[in-house]
Amino acid sequence: MKAARGEYNIYGPNFVWSIDGYCKLRFCGIEIYAGIDAYSRFVPWIYIGISNGCAVAILVQYLDLVDEMEVIPLHIRLDRGCETPIVANAHYILHKATCQTRGIDPY
Repeated sequence: MKAARGEYNIYGPNFVWSIDGYCKLRFCGIEIYAGIDAYSRFVPWIYIGISNGCAVAILVQYLDLVDEMEVIPLHIRLDRGCETPIVANAHYILHKATCQTRGIDPY
């Protein structure tokens, strides 16, 4: 069965983390950035502050979360924001390194 546009299959916890920012409160000086486990709807990471616009800050938050939880999701789902390439690249490198240390072919 083919998934409809906008739908995707999730096979368990930490299979897909969706990461995105919410900038509609920017005019009030509040910006929100969060990650959610698409399977369990658990929110392992939420940042509420005065700025989420720096891609490096978002990368640091993601890496801190991975380090704290000691879990790397199999996939991450992001929009096409400025942080996407840097977070996706870090995720790819972490995933590849983790697979190599476990003797798993990442492809």
